Amino acid sequence: MTRNANSSTLFHLVPENAAASDALLHPDNARFVSTSKRGLDGLEIGFHVPSIPKGRVITRLGRDADLILRGRSVSAVHVAFEIHPETLVVLLSVRSKYSSSVTVSPDVGQTMEPVEGDCVIVYGTDYRISIASYDFRLMWRDLGSVEALRQLAIEGYQISLQRLQTVRSRDLPTDGDSSELHSWHNTRLHTARRILFREAVGAPRELIGEGTFGAVYRAIDLESGNPFAVKVVKLYVYGARYVEQARAAVHREMKTLEYLKHKHIVECLGTAKFDSDQPEIFMPLRPGNLRVLAGDKDKRCTDDSLCMQVLEQMLSALDYLADRGYCHRDIKPENILYYEHAEQGTYTFQLADFGLANHQANAGTMCGTKFYQAPELYRDYGTAGIQSPKMDIWSLFCTILDVHPKFNFPPWNATSYHDILVAVRAAVPLIPKLADMAREDPAQRASAAQLLVAHFGGRGLTTRKSAIPPLPSQPPAYREQAPPPANLGSPPPANARSPSPRPLPQRAPKAPPLIVYDSRHRRQRGKEPAVGPSNLFEVARAQNRAQNPRPPQPMMMAAPRQDGGGVRKSRAVPAGSPTQSQRIVDALDTELLSAAYAGRA
Repeated sequence: MTRNANSSTLFHLVPENAAASDALLHPDNARFVSTSKRGLDGLEIGFHVPSIPKGRVITRLGRDADLILRGRSVSAVHVAFEIHPETLVVLLSVRSKYSSSVTVSPDVGQTMEPVEGDCVIVYGTDYRISIASYDFRLMWRDLGSVEALRQLAIEGYQISLQRLQTVRSRDLPTDGDSSELHSWHNTRLHTARRILFREAVGAPRELIGEGTFGAVYRAIDLESGNPFAVKVVKLYVYGARYVEQARAAVHREMKTLEYLKHKHIVECLGTAKFDSDQPEIFMPLRPGNLRVLAGDKDKRCTDDSLCMQVLEQMLSALDYLADRGYCHRDIKPENILYYEHAEQGTYTFQLADFGLANHQANAGTMCGTKFYQAPELYRDYGTAGIQSPKMDIWSLFCTILDVHPKFNFPPWNATSYHDILVAVRAAVPLIPKLADMAREDPAQRASAAQLLVAHFGGRGLTTRKSAIPPLPSQPPAYREQAPPPANLGSPPPANARSPSPRPLPQRAPKAPPLIVYDSRHRRQRGKEPAVGPSNLFEVARAQNRAQNPRPPQPMMMAAPRQDGGGVRKSRAVPAGSPTQSQRIVDALDTELLSAAYAGRA
C-alpha cells in the first residue's frame, strides 16, 4: 500500500532482510511507515517521530525507543539519529555499549570505507546500515537539492528547540556542555588505538583563510560531526627545485606537533595526502587568533586582563618548549589561537604554526616576522647566529605591545630593524614589570620559567623550581647597550654622564645568641691534662689508645632471609664481638695501671 511520507521526514530506513521487514509490521511503528523515493516502504526518520521533543535528537531506535526494534541483542535505545548543534550535520549515534553492533557502509557507487559505531550521515548520500540483526538501506527524500534537505533538518531542529520550552524538566534531554565542543578531540587523542580522525566523505569544506603557501578549511569529523581545521600546504608554489625541501619542512612541523603535548599548544589530530603536492594537517578548529580577539570591541574583558591571560598561558607554553630544547621562532598575534570559556572574560590561548620551530641545537637560519624578531638575529645588535628559547621571550613581549592599545607598536614608519628596536626601548619604561623580557642581551633576558615564578606564582611551570635561577638584577637592556652603529643613529654627546655606582647594601647587625655560657665552664682544648693521683688511670688509657689505635672495623649487613628473600631490616653491626674487644682493652689498661704504680713505688 502506497502512503505519502510526512512533510517533516528527512529519510527512510528501507528493510533489506526479514528482521527489518518485521519491524515495519510492529503496531507502534505502523504510523511511521511510508513510501520512499524508490517506491519501497520504509520507516520514517524525522523530528515528528518522537512523542516528546528531544532537542537535537531526531529519532531513536531500540526496544524502548521512538521506533521499536525487537530482539535480545537490541538495547533499550540502541541508536539515535541526531543533528550536531554547531555544524548542523546529521549523526548516527550509537547508544548501546556494543558500538561494533552498528555498521555503516556506502551504497553502490560510493568509495567510503565501512564504519563501525558513530558516523556522520551526509545530506543526500544513501547508505547501508546494520543495527544488531536489522539491515536497512538509508534513502534520503527527493527534495530536488542537497541544500533543501539541509534546510528541512535545520527547521525541524529549531521547532524541536521551541517545543522543549513546554516540556517538564524531568523529561528534558541531557545535552553536553557547549564548552566540550572545544576539547572533544582530547579523549580520542589519548585513548584511540586506530585512525584518530577522518573527514566525512561528501561533506563540503568551508574556506576559512588562504595565503600564498597554503589554506585553512573547516571540515567535519566522520564519527562525531564536530568541526576541525584542515591546513593544506601548497608545495607546488615552491617550484620543482625546492618542493622536496618544503615537504620535509611540513613533515618536521607535523612531527613536532605530534611530539609536543601541552594545554597551550595546538594539537595535531592527523595528516593526509602527504604523498601529493598538497599535504594536509588536521588541527582543532578555533574561533580566531589573538589579532582578531584584540580588535573585537565586544570582547568581555579589559585590555590589561587580556594581555595578562595571554602572557601567563604563553609563558607556560614557552617554558614547556624550552624544557625540551625547542624554539618556536615565530611568536606573533596571528599564531596564538583562542577559544572562550563559559566564565565571562576568560579564554584559553594556544600556540600554533610550528613551521619554523626547531631544536635550538639545529636552529641557525634567519626566521620569524621582522616586527617581533629578537636582536640576536642581527649582527649589529647581538650575538648573531646563536639562537635559544630566549628569542621567543622577546617576541612575546613585542606581541603584548602589539595587541595593547596603549602602545604604538609596531611603528607605522619603521624602515629598518633599528626603528623597531627604538620603539621597543621606548615602551619598556611604561611597563617596568616586564622589562626583564626586553633585555637585548639574551644572557641577561629572563626565561619563561623565571617570569612564571616572579609574576604568576609558578603556575604552569614545566621546569623544576629548584633548577630556576633568580632574575638578573641588572638594569634593562635599553640602558646597558652600547650605542648603535654610526649609520643607524648618532652617538651619545661627549658630556654624557655615566650613572653613579649603586651603594652596597648594609648588612643587618648579627643577633646576640640566645644562651651565653660562663667562661669558667668552657672546655680547655689543645692542652695536655695535668697528671695526678685522681686521673692517673685516665691518662694511661689515653696514651695507650694513642699509641695503639684500633683499626677501623668493617660493617656487615644482617644475613638475608631464607624464606621470603630480601634483606632483614636491622641495624648494621660491626664485625667481631664488641664485648671481647672491650675485654682486651680493659686488660691492657689494667697492666699499664699496675706498671705505672710500680714505677712510682
